[in-house]
Amino acid sequence: MVSPQGFEPLYESTQGTHVRLDGAHRVDGAGNDYVHHRLVTAHGQPGAVILATLDAHMLLAHVRRDHLAALSLELPRGSWDPVDSGPAERQELRYLAGGRRGTADSDLLDEQAQLALCNTAARELREETGYRIARAQFLGGYVTDTSIYPQRVGVIHCVVDAGKALAATDGELAGSSWTPPTELPGLIAKGRIADAHSLAALALWQAATAR
Repeated sequence: MVSPQGFEPLYESTQGTHVRLDGAHRVDGAGNDYVHHRLVTAHGQPGAVILATLDAHMLLAHVRRDHLAALSLELPRGSWDPVDSGPAERQELRYLAGGRRGTADSDLLDEQAQLALCNTAARELREETGYRIARAQFLGGYVTDTSIYPQRVGVIHCVVDAGKALAATDGELAGSSWTPPTELPGLIAKGRIADAHSLAALALWQAATAR
C-alpha cells in the first residue's frame, strides 16, 4: 500500500510493539535519486511520557534496556491503546486541558488525542508502577525525530493519589524512585538521565512551570 507521501512498506514486524519501516523515492536539490526512510511504530499512534509527581517529588522509572550495561533512569512512558480513547471517567482521572487553543501543541495533538493520552498515562502508570492518579494535565507534545521517526508524543503531568492502594504491576520495570526536581539537573549532567524522551519531557515541564 502506498501512502499519499509515496511511502511503501519495506519491512514490518508484529512481534511485540508493531514496527514498520517505509521507503519513498525522492530527488534531492542536486537531482540525485535516493530512498527516504520512515520508521512507524504502534501503527503511527502517539505515545505518552509521564511526569508523575507526589509531595514535590518526581517519579523515575528504573528500566532494563538490552543495549545498555546499566539500568536506565527514565520518566515512565507508554504507547496509545484503543481502550484509551474511551471516556476519562473509566480511567478514574480528572482531565485538565493544557495550553491554549491554536498553540503549536494543539496543532500537533488535538484535544481528543490529548484526552486519549491522559488515559494512556493513567493506565501505563498503574500497570508499570501500581500508582493511581488523582488528575492529569497535558503539557505539550513533540516529534521524536522530524526526519525518519515522526512519532508524535504527548507529555502528561500526573498527580499521584496517595490515598489509593498500589495496584498489581506488570513487572516491566526493575523499580522506581521518587526524586526531588532539584536533583534532576545533576542526574542529567552526569548522564544518569540520558533518554531523549525524558529530556524532551523535562524541557516541556520546565517551560510549563516557567509560565
